[in-house]
Amino acid sequence: MVALITRKLVSQPVERRAVPRVELRCDAWIKDGDEFAAATLRNISARGLQLEGDSLPVAGATISLFVEGLNIPAGQIVWRKDNLAGVELQQDLSWASIIPWIRGLSRSEMTSGPPVVI
Repeated sequence: MVALITRKLVSQPVERRAVPRVELRCDAWIKDGDEFAAATLRNISARGLQLEGDSLPVAGATISLFVEGLNIPAGQIVWRKDNLAGVELQQDLSWASIIPWIRGLSRSEMTSGPPVVI
């Protein structure tokens, strides 16, 4: 997994190499104030993530995000375009927690649906 992330990182333009991102698709829940909305987590890095959904909060909103099996700190929507949004996390996630979660997600997706795209 680490070798795959490294290859992806090296192949990206220089300005994108600071924080590698792992492309994936998994269900997520967004909490914005008292409201909950379903979303799809599209990619994740140590510093942020990208969400897709029909009811995403506006740029500038501070949100909590719930994804099965991974503890994600609160974050802020830093950009929003149509049904996509970028979230900057208030605290970095460790790759030591992200990579095992991705492995587990990959295993469960292989047995129950389409594989995770990394």
